[in-house]
Amino acid sequence: KSLDEYLEFDSNILFENKNHIVCIFGGAIRDIFANQPINDVDILCGSIAFIYLNNILLNNGYVYIDDLVSKHLSKMYQEIAIINEPKTYMKGDKKIQLIRPVIEECIQNFDHNTVNDNLYRAGFCDLISNVDLSCCGLSYDGELHENYPNAIIHAENKLFSINLYWHLCT
Repeated sequence: KSLDEYLEFDSNILFENKNHIVCIFGGAIRDIFANQPINDVDILCGSIAFIYLNNILLNNGYVYIDDLVSKHLSKMYQEIAIINEPKTYMKGDKKIQLIRPVIEECIQNFDHNTVNDNLYRAGFCDLISNVDLSCCGLSYDGELHENYPNAIIHAENKLFSINLYWHLCT
């Protein structure tokens, strides 16, 4: 309910196409468990799902913001090769970012007719499991997932631990 209120549309539409890998993760899900207002929504998606989500957002009044990320920050995304530069959409004070992970094995072995779905899903799980704060290790793809140990308890109690692996990588 909190997610739908923030988005101003039924979030179930994001997950309707079962051929697309889409999940909301991080701070928005944490904020729901912590009974805090949602600041923004990060949606992890594949390249094909990106087009689908772009259309949903535009059809629901969101506007794509092209130059929100500085050139310096954009270069950082290229260098760390964990996620592609996020694409930001705004509607009033509401912000949604579509984030596409860099999954090297998928890029190296890419077949235009088939994408290794299991490999792609594993890359999603790996990315969400290694979030910077333990309380952000939650994701929602129509079902709730705890991708980091004790993430729900940490979110509910407004506690966290810092994932040092994430900070060493970035």
